[in-house]
Amino acid sequence: MIVGRIRRTRKDGPMENGKIRETDAKQLHEGRRRSYETVDAYRRSFIDPSTGLIAGKYTEHRACPVCEATSDRRIFVKNGGTYVKCGACGMIYLNPVFKDDALRTYYENNTSAQATAHASESEFYRSIYSRGLSSIGKFVRAGSILDIGCSSGFFLDIAKEKGWRTIGIELNRAEFLIACGKGHDVRNTAIEETRFGAKLSAIAMWDVLEHIKSGGRYLRNLKSLLDTDGVVFLQIPSASSLAARALQERCNMFDGVEHVNLYTPGTISVLCEKAGYDILHFETVIDELQVLKKYLDYEDPYFGDLHGATDLAFLTGDLIHEFRLGYKMQIVIRPR
Repeated sequence: MIVGRIRRTRKDGPMENGKIRETDAKQLHEGRRRSYETVDAYRRSFIDPSTGLIAGKYTEHRACPVCEATSDRRIFVKNGGTYVKCGACGMIYLNPVFKDDALRTYYENNTSAQATAHASESEFYRSIYSRGLSSIGKFVRAGSILDIGCSSGFFLDIAKEKGWRTIGIELNRAEFLIACGKGHDVRNTAIEETRFGAKLSAIAMWDVLEHIKSGGRYLRNLKSLLDTDGVVFLQIPSASSLAARALQERCNMFDGVEHVNLYTPGTISVLCEKAGYDILHFETVIDELQVLKKYLDYEDPYFGDLHGATDLAFLTGDLIHEFRLGYKMQIVIRPR
């Protein structure tokens, strides 16, 4: 989530002039594909082979998670999940969606590859995490910070380096143990079951809110955990990003199971307003230029080769972020 480009942090990493080099970007996506093959196989176990959709016994229909309207239209099906667009506010979401008990079963038995991804893409994550932490620091002094869904604790590592008291929640047992081993105060319980003792200066949710069916209710519940001037940081995919609009169902953003709500700058603003928050900071990051240019040049967007595409030279990261068309949104909010 950078206006412009991702900042280079090391000379020997996969970034060049603030951008991921083409060869390294392709290797990055290839590494992710290998890491998540097991997850994909697990996901298919929930599919009804007669329809190609997630089996009805696991799902339920719902109204729009932002405006509660019940009129929607189907956009496409991805990995057995049906994405729809709200006819009233334009929100994009899965409908039907996993029932709570089925979703709990899915997550409890899912083998996470996040720790592996962090290890293999450390420079990328350090750049993104550092950017987000800097945005948080504009509105609150370093104090206690909670990372919801902290995985192996990479963001907490960076926050600790900057003087924050680090707390995490991670339900995956293996990753919980890794984060604890680094000296962070990490809980292996759901946030509803967790007590922190003191109010928090900041709460970070990195790519979490899109997994939560009732995002507004979740944000409202976080208020009681915050100190008087405390803030919440969100990083979420942007359904109005240029990459998502161009690739649609081919875009990795749409996974058909876990990404149940995909917000735009407009719909996330409405959600925060209804939940009782003011937006203090908003920007998009990750331009996905190489993905876009390969796709527009009739190549595989993630694994193809970029053969110049010089007629697309006008399309720059600066231009994408100027119009809030980056792949993800970084937002800092504070309760009113």
